[in-house]
Amino acid sequence: MRAYASFLSRFENPNNAPLCVIAGGEGVNYDTEIDTVIIQENLSDYVLKTGHVSEAEKYRLYAHAELFVSLSLFEGFGIPFVEAMSFGIPVLGSNRSCLPEIIGEAGDIVDPEDTEAVANKLFWFCTDSKLHNQYACQGMERAQKFTWERMAQETQAVYEEFDS
Repeated sequence: MRAYASFLSRFENPNNAPLCVIAGGEGVNYDTEIDTVIIQENLSDYVLKTGHVSEAEKYRLYAHAELFVSLSLFEGFGIPFVEAMSFGIPVLGSNRSCLPEIIGEAGDIVDPEDTEAVANKLFWFCTDSKLHNQYACQGMERAQKFTWERMAQETQAVYEEFDS
């Protein structure tokens, strides 16, 4: 949220900047500091928290998104990144866990704890249309490599290797 506040400050009129949509419920690991920073940085008019979303709502959010950002410190696989890329949405993820491998050259990564680096990347994605379009196209191509069918085939191959 602090990076988003810094990002907004780079616009002459912050109302011209993309809205930050935080989708998902406030689960077990929800960080209440997010709410505190939204208030401290006067971001209430620029941040929409949806709470839990249905699959249909999630896909509507993807369909209208300009950029998908998730700066997790740990990620099990990164399915939301693959989903976003399949919609042609450029992605920005953290340089931790499996995300560099999932994103590859089809998006960008950043240190999630470096506020100014995150703000710079956000601004870069949202003001450089050539870069935006490049990552959108590369993301759609990359997402095709992550299919359930491929995962099933590769899992079966591992089982068959151990069965021999």
